Amino acid sequence: MADPISAASAIITLVTFGIQSSSMLYQTFKEFNSHHKHVRELKTELDALSLVLASIHQAILDNEADFTPLKLPLFRCGSACIEFNMVVRDATKQSHGSLASFRDWAKLKYLGDDIDGFKALLANYKSTITIALCDANLRKATITAKALNEYQELIENTVSDLEDSLQRIDSKLQHLVAGGSSGCQTNSDQQKIQLERDSIQKCLDICAEMSSHIEKGQSNVSQSMLTFTEEYNSQTDVDSSANSAQRATITVLDDCKERLAYTSSQLRIHLADVLRRLDAFQGQTFVHPNSNEQDKMREEINSIKRSLAVCAKASEDASAERVNMFDEVSLGEDGHQVIVSTVGDLINARRVSAGARSTQLLGQMSDSTLQAIGQRQSHVISKQSPLQQEDSASSSN
Repeated sequence: MADPISAASAIITLVTFGIQSSSMLYQTFKEFNSHHKHVRELKTELDALSLVLASIHQAILDNEADFTPLKLPLFRCGSACIEFNMVVRDATKQSHGSLASFRDWAKLKYLGDDIDGFKALLANYKSTITIALCDANLRKATITAKALNEYQELIENTVSDLEDSLQRIDSKLQHLVAGGSSGCQTNSDQQKIQLERDSIQKCLDICAEMSSHIEKGQSNVSQSMLTFTEEYNSQTDVDSSANSAQRATITVLDDCKERLAYTSSQLRIHLADVLRRLDAFQGQTFVHPNSNEQDKMREEINSIKRSLAVCAKASEDASAERVNMFDEVSLGEDGHQVIVSTVGDLINARRVSAGARSTQLLGQMSDSTLQAIGQRQSHVISKQSPLQQEDSASSSN
C-alpha cells in the first residue's frame, strides 16, 4: 500500500502543475487583448478551473480525503493547458502576427477540436474535481436534501459530458486510422480497440454495482418507513412530511434504476460494435503517420475513464442511505419533547414512549416549521400561571 503522505505529495505536485499551466494559458489569452467571445469564455473557464484547483490544493493540505483517483485527470488537465498554449503560440507565429492582432480562431485546434471543444474539455476536468471535493464533504459533514439533489444532478451531468467526450475522441481515433495510406490497422490500433472493449465492460460492471446499491438502499428505505399513531398525526404534520421524504427517496431510487438500465443497454450495443470491429482487425498490419496524435488521444481517453470512475464512486456515496436513529426515547407525564431532523434525512424510531398529558414530536421537518412550533410552545407556556409552569417543569425533570 502506498504511503498516504507520499500519495498526497504526488497529488499536490499535480495540482500545482495544473495551477501553473492553467495560469500560463490564461496569461497567453490575456495577451490577445480581445473581447471576442472565444477569448472571454475561455478566460472565464480558466479562472473557474484555477479556483477549483486552489480549493482541492487546500483540501489535500488539510488531509480531508484521499484524492488519488484524480491523479490522471489532474495530469491531463495540466498537460492539455501546456499543449494548447503551444498550439496558440505556433498559430500566431505561422500567421506572422502578434497575439494582440491574432484573429484566425479556426487555426486553434487541439486533438481535432476547436477552441470551444478545448473549453469543454477544461469544463469536464473542473466538474470532475468539483465532484471529488463534494464527495469528500459528503463523507465528513451533514448536508441538506436539496444540496444532495444538486450534487446528484452535477454527477449525472458530468457523467453525460464525459461519455460524450469519450465517444468523440474515439471517433477521431477511427478517423485517423481510416485516413492512413494502406487502410489497415496496426497492433497499436488493435490494442486501442481492445482497451475500449475493456472500458465498456468496466462501465457495465459499474452500472451493475450501482444498481445493486440502489436496490439495497430501496429495500432499507421500505423497511424503515415510520408509522406514528393517529393521535400524533392530528397534532402535527411531522409524520406526513417524513413519509413524503421517504416516498420521494424511493421515487429517486426508481428513477436511478431506470437510467442505469438504459445506460447498460446502450453500453451493450456499443460493446457488440467494438467486438465486431476487433474481430475484423485481427492479424492486419498498418503504419500510421499520426502516432503521436493517437498517443495523446489514447491518453485523453484514459483520463476520461478515470474521471468517470471518480463520478461513479461519488454517485455511489451520494446514493447511500442516510437515516437518523431514535431508540429508547421516553418522556414522563406532562412533559414536552421535540426530536427532529431538519436536513431531510430519513428517520428510524423504535421503543418510543410518552406519559400522560405529554407532547412528543419525532420526525423530520423544515427549519421554519421547527421555529414555528417553538414559538407556539413558548406562547402556551407564557399563558400558564406560575404554579402551572412550576408543575410542568417538575414533571419534565
